[in-house]
Amino acid sequence: MSFSEKILEIVILFGLISLFADFVYESARSIIGAYLNYLGISIILTTTLIIGDVITHLSKCFGSLLITVRYSIRYYWILTFLGYLINTISIPLLGFVKEYSLITFLIFLERFGKGFRTPARDILLLNVVEKIGKGKGFAIHEILDQIGAILGPLLMTSLLLEYSYSDAFKFLIIPAIITILIIFFTIEKYRGLDVEIQETKSVINLLKLSQVLKNKLLIYYLIAISLSTSGFIHWFVISYYLRELQIPDYTIPLLYTIAMISDLVIAYPLGYLYDKFGRKIVSILPFSITLTITLLLVGKSLFHLILVSIFLGFSVCIFETISKVVIYDLETENKVLAYAFYNILHGISWCLGNFIIVILHHFSIVALLVYIVVVEFLSLIFFFKVVQD
Repeated sequence: MSFSEKILEIVILFGLISLFADFVYESARSIIGAYLNYLGISIILTTTLIIGDVITHLSKCFGSLLITVRYSIRYYWILTFLGYLINTISIPLLGFVKEYSLITFLIFLERFGKGFRTPARDILLLNVVEKIGKGKGFAIHEILDQIGAILGPLLMTSLLLEYSYSDAFKFLIIPAIITILIIFFTIEKYRGLDVEIQETKSVINLLKLSQVLKNKLLIYYLIAISLSTSGFIHWFVISYYLRELQIPDYTIPLLYTIAMISDLVIAYPLGYLYDKFGRKIVSILPFSITLTITLLLVGKSLFHLILVSIFLGFSVCIFETISKVVIYDLETENKVLAYAFYNILHGISWCLGNFIIVILHHFSIVALLVYIVVVEFLSLIFFFKVVQD
């Protein structure tokens, strides 16, 4: 086997690790809101689980700091393994608990593991994809990652046709174990390569903080994203609401699968449009978010719910792709620090926004729609400021 073939093999193995890990936590993500509804836990307590996404971003910063402590392949594999172990094993344990406090702990633990392992994993992957081309290497990894994100909820759909929520969670121990076994196999393959870890910069450099805060366009953009995110309803809340509509339980992860497929299908066209029209394309985000929640509130037919999933996937795709690219276009000196700000603000505004959405939904649908329209309109104003400059 040639050197390039060995590299390609390792890239595919990294992709398979992500596939099975996504299989585990996207399966759980697709039904966790509905599961808490099934247990009789309130929507307010369910919404607190969104704090887990803030934990992901913070643990990613922590993981980025840890990779600067020591530049060693073995050290990076230890960080990667621990992160994946926490990330994947936490989910099957949900099948053994029904107390809200334990469920919350396991969800937060899973989110911590996901953020913690990402920086070290990315360095290990980057070290090998450079040998065959970064674009090709990361494309292979991302495709396999998305396949897992789609297959996981599909499996959950089939499991809920025959089994309980608890049994469905327990079944996820199988892909979790497969993930760990592939990691061990990949470590052995990686050892056979003559590659070294290059020094990396810490994600947070406080000396550069003032420079980032002086970037007017970046501040406008972070405000726009925070406002827009505060109106973006989380799938935990949607799935909780869907179960109240008394639709079959297996339909909920199926609708989530549609959102993931929408995310995957729209990714390339969005990237193409961004390359052609620039950052003004991100200003469609407020419209997509507004359509998502409006359709959810005004229609209860399967057709309406499918449209909700499609627009949700569209919005998620914007957040995960071109909205991040804008950060790198706006901040030339301190890209990593700016990206850290983006992630943390995104997580906090998403969490707080969903609390507001849930509270307003309890009192008045009209008030909720007014809130969505106002925050998305305000975000549009700041998006326009970014585009015009």
